[in-house]
Amino acid sequence: MDKLLFLIISIEAYAAGGGYGPSSLIPGLINTLLVGVIFFTQRKKISSYFTGKYDQIKEISERAKTQKFEAQMLLEKQQKKNDKLDDTIAEIEMNAKNEVASFKEEKEKENTIRVSKLEEDFGSKLEMKKLEMVKSINKELIDSVIAKAKDQVKNNPELAAKLNKSITRGL
Repeated sequence: MDKLLFLIISIEAYAAGGGYGPSSLIPGLINTLLVGVIFFTQRKKISSYFTGKYDQIKEISERAKTQKFEAQMLLEKQQKKNDKLDDTIAEIEMNAKNEVASFKEEKEKENTIRVSKLEEDFGSKLEMKKLEMVKSINKELIDSVIAKAKDQVKNNPELAAKLNKSITRGL
């Protein structure tokens, strides 16, 4: 029915395209009346169509407002994080510096202790080497004195006789 009515109106509108004058106003008036009748008869459908569109747009608008509010909250939250970012970076840098300084002090103490232990070990080793060298020198000195004494005793028979006398005297 609606399609048939639309076809009639469009034929009427096509036929109404005549000349100028008072008679030329009649087809326009008929067209206007027909459009008015169509709107009047279809007002419930048109009203429900526009009401549906209004509700749809209203729903979309409400969702957009909600999403805008959520986005605003997320933006503020992110901005707070960004504002704290400089403080967090500074705190991390400070902690790193403190850890490096503490590590450095600890290593210096360890190195000082290690150096003192090495010095003690070196001193002990040096003292032992010194004692060994003194013993070795004393031994060599005694051996050379004995060797010289033997040579002198062998070469001098008087000295050998005196030596034998003094050794046998206490026996």
